[in-house]
Amino acid sequence: MKIDINIEKIVLEGFSYHDHNRIISSLKYELARLVIENNLNKIQTLQQPEHSNSYLGSINISKDMNPRLIGTQIARSIYNGINDKQKS
Repeated sequence: MKIDINIEKIVLEGFSYHDHNRIISSLKYELARLVIENNLNKIQTLQQPEHSNSYLGSINISKDMNPRLIGTQIARSIYNGINDKQKS
């Protein structure tokens, strides 16, 4: 089975170019891990307009936080948003 998750745009203001890459790499890895480990292959298509921009909740990020941890937190927030949409 193949699952495609398309994240059209991520805006990371205030981070260096290298931190952007680390954040995005960590986000991709963690989101894939969560989907695989939690059997989210039962997910339905969530491309309806009412769902756009609604998966990410608030995340607390400090300036001294590791970029990989930031990516992990973003992925978990996206995953939890997808899960919540599936329940409703």
